[in-house]
Amino acid sequence: MSTESLWRVALLAAGLAILPALVGCQNGGQRPSEAVPPSTSVQAARLVALVAGEPDPAKYGPELQAMLSSGDLLIRASAAHLIGAWAAHGDPALAAPAISSADPFVRALAETAYMRQGRSGMGLLNVQGSLVEVPADVLKALNEMRGPEGMGDLATLLQARRADLRRYLDGTPQEAVLAADLLSYIADAGARRVLLALSESSPKDVLAAAAPASLRPEMAISGTMLPKIAASGTAGRRAAVRALVLYPDPRFADFLVGMLHGEDLSVRRNAIRALGELGAAAPIEPLIAVLQAPVPKAKPGEPEPSIHGEKGDAIRTLGVIGTPAAVNALRQYIQAAPETPELEVQAILALAPHGDRSDIPWLQARLQSPSPLVRAAAATALGDIGNPAAQAALMLTTGDNESLVRAAIAKALGQIGTVYASQQLAVMMNDPDPTVRAMAIWGLGVTKDQGAVAALSDIAAGSAGAAEPPARIGDLYDQPQLAAIIALGRIADEPALKTLAGLLVSRSWPVRAATVQALHISGAQTPEISGALDARLKDVANLVRAEALLALKSLGKEFPPGYFQTH
Repeated sequence: MSTESLWRVALLAAGLAILPALVGCQNGGQRPSEAVPPSTSVQAARLVALVAGEPDPAKYGPELQAMLSSGDLLIRASAAHLIGAWAAHGDPALAAPAISSADPFVRALAETAYMRQGRSGMGLLNVQGSLVEVPADVLKALNEMRGPEGMGDLATLLQARRADLRRYLDGTPQEAVLAADLLSYIADAGARRVLLALSESSPKDVLAAAAPASLRPEMAISGTMLPKIAASGTAGRRAAVRALVLYPDPRFADFLVGMLHGEDLSVRRNAIRALGELGAAAPIEPLIAVLQAPVPKAKPGEPEPSIHGEKGDAIRTLGVIGTPAAVNALRQYIQAAPETPELEVQAILALAPHGDRSDIPWLQARLQSPSPLVRAAAATALGDIGNPAAQAALMLTTGDNESLVRAAIAKALGQIGTVYASQQLAVMMNDPDPTVRAMAIWGLGVTKDQGAVAALSDIAAGSAGAAEPPARIGDLYDQPQLAAIIALGRIADEPALKTLAGLLVSRSWPVRAATVQALHISGAQTPEISGALDARLKDVANLVRAEALLALKSLGKEFPPGYFQTH
């Protein structure tokens, strides 16, 4: 993840152009000018090749999207599954047709893959033309409300199609491995049989495509299958380590350490990430060795190698592991002066969730770094530590000439949460940069400053209809108006709640969604608020309906079975 993505999650715009797949075969009774639909075996072979390869949404995304309209269950479902996985690697728009499909099975497969592959663990929702990352409970709430974009239980949906999918287990190797991949979610015995029957002589792309299913804990065959898959070649090793990122297993720690020394860059980088998923069970010495390794020299005629990939992965992995030894390794790396400001930023941010008061002096010194990214990272880490000892240094830098730094300082002051911090945040609400203002507003909400309610109410109500859809529902503090709404929900005194009640009828769905979420946060249980939330169950925006249901349930309201079929 780049350092800039810590401040704003941007969805990539992508067209939904469809690339028809054609095959040149004869079909009696059909005019020569008509396209002949490819057979299941042809499409299955193509899907296996894509599963076994590296994700490439820009090149093959339209081809995958076209498969969503296949009349064949296996092709349609497998394409949705792969689309969700690829979309999580930087192109959420790729999943738009799958998550909006009329087929609940397609939606569930795409959402499951997106949530498992993505760093945030969130799913995707198309809200009136805007893609927004949302928690799984929002998608489940829509499903309960019979919404066309809700996510049903994948195991239940698979059980309903089990007999149809099992027929493919006796098809071509490509059809069998795709069916086994889907059925592995419910630990199907036939899927286990097919996977175990694969040998080193099986097609290499089939073995690589078998990696996720073989390593899923439900199947209990990883010890047998991983050596076969890894021994099949580069594609197999890539697939094996990618699967271990998703399904960590301490038994394979030594295997991953061995992969750190391979020739393939993708294998090495995913091995580092997979070690991070092992948590405290991961050996950290090999990761420290990656940090300490000299920068390789470029071969004649080749560009200079980047040092950020593997070193950045090792830094983030040490932060994910988070043990005292891993955190100390990060401290030592920072104190030894990282090779570039970008790596220093990554190391500070990796350490930030684990920092303590002893880190405040050297972090404060970095508030004067010539790099604005380093200054912002230092402020972020000081905020995560949250100790008032850092307050004075932060206040002295609120006039930084970079808005990114000022935004990080505002957030840090909100996390420290003293009276003096609140006073400074009230001043920063007038900053010329909207992101800085939004962070200052967020901070006032965290400190529950009742003295700011009047100003927050003016901001929340003053731009009704102007709020932009957030890329992630948790990023509501990126805009002053939406941040003010959430802050009012945190403060939750009578004037704040009165303002929020009025915003429930805003013409802007982001405003309504933020308001419902703010009322959820407030925990207020008045008849007026319950009635207003109940009215939002029929909102035209699916996200608002789902948030309203979750808020009402948190207030204790119960909905009997079948309620949403009759209402």
